[in-house]
Amino acid sequence: MSVRFDPPEPPNAFVRWLFRVPVYFFRAGLGFLFGGRIILLEHVGRKSGLTRYSCVEVVDRDANDDALTIVSGYGEHAQWYRNLRARPDIDMRIGTHRRPVQAKFLSPEEGAGVMADYARRYPKMAPNLMKLCGAHMDGTEADYREVAVKRLRFVRLEPREGAETGALLLGGVAGGETRSL
Repeated sequence: MSVRFDPPEPPNAFVRWLFRVPVYFFRAGLGFLFGGRIILLEHVGRKSGLTRYSCVEVVDRDANDDALTIVSGYGEHAQWYRNLRARPDIDMRIGTHRRPVQAKFLSPEEGAGVMADYARRYPKMAPNLMKLCGAHMDGTEADYREVAVKRLRFVRLEPREGAETGALLLGGVAGGETRSL
């Protein structure tokens, strides 16, 4: 079976509130409760110019260059994704630490590799995330790659030039190893 896409259902008021709860935890200094798997993006609205906050899941970490990769389940339609496209220099919070980073946008093909790796690491979580973004599939690696190319968008957050880097960003991982959540 090939992948079938339904338009992702817009979240109702309760789901929107539920998605916002982690933002309040971070702003209260409780971001450490997410163990580095969820991070807070502080970005600027492309139209309003106001500071905006979005929590996203980290789908990959690279200790070689202190970079994190995140995914937009709503593709290019997510407001935070569109804001990062307009202004890629942002701050992120991981745990209780704030870091200036620059967003680098992966090609759909690069994102397909990240999604395939994620599906191998999280075989129970990945199918549920695919349903959330409107994809119905068998769960093969080819299916995950197809969804990544056609629906998802991946962003790599790299430390900005001159920013402090190191094991603190990656929760103590050092020695050049790659660690994924």
